[in-house]
Amino acid sequence: MERYTYHDLLAYLGVGGAHPGGLPLTKEIVRELPIKSTDHILDAGCGTGQTAAFLADQYGCHVTAMDQHPIMIEKSKERFTDREVTVDLVKGNIENSQLEAGTFDWIIVEPVTVFTNIEKAVNEYWRLLRTGGVLIDLEMTAADSLSKEELGEFQSLYGLHEIPKASDWKRIFKMAGFRTVDSFKEDTVAEVLMRQSFDTEAFAQQEIDFSVALDPALYEIWDHHQLLTEAFANRLKYVVYRAEKG
Repeated sequence: MERYTYHDLLAYLGVGGAHPGGLPLTKEIVRELPIKSTDHILDAGCGTGQTAAFLADQYGCHVTAMDQHPIMIEKSKERFTDREVTVDLVKGNIENSQLEAGTFDWIIVEPVTVFTNIEKAVNEYWRLLRTGGVLIDLEMTAADSLSKEELGEFQSLYGLHEIPKASDWKRIFKMAGFRTVDSFKEDTVAEVLMRQSFDTEAFAQQEIDFSVALDPALYEIWDHHQLLTEAFANRLKYVVYRAEKG
């Protein structure tokens, strides 16, 4: 029997914006950024390409989208073709990409880093940004310390190694060499879910693009995800970090 991961679930479901808040939150975040048409942007862990397509369409800038899941890559390719937007689509691992150093003015991440070897990924963001470039990273953040047993629940479902607190995230960014690090938006998962329940725009823009013949085992992962989200809704936050390369 094939063992699926949480990211397989997202890929087979074809979720457009898997992070709480979805595309409306992405638009809210990006609205605060002075993006120019001449800028180069990396969407790291692009999923099905929703954010990358929006950036290319909205700003006409040079967008690169990267993901390592083959189904995500295929669905991104279909999206870019259907939307008639130009995006450089790359299959790769953000912990150790083959992209050229100092290439990007912006790197946008929603939330991906927590699912990686965090230090490796953050070091790679720093390498890929030009001097003065900015990382915008929406990340799962612990409101308080999780016990070993609690963290084990997240490890078994998502395969992650840790869920840093805000102070730990900022320390990691600074250790990688980022000059200035701050955060400009944060909500508990409970707050995001409550807001989503009344947000008709977010509901309307939530995309699902099912792959054929979904294995029932994938629905078990979804149920586990829902239960864990509800159980820790007040102890987990989503924080937008801004880190500038000096």
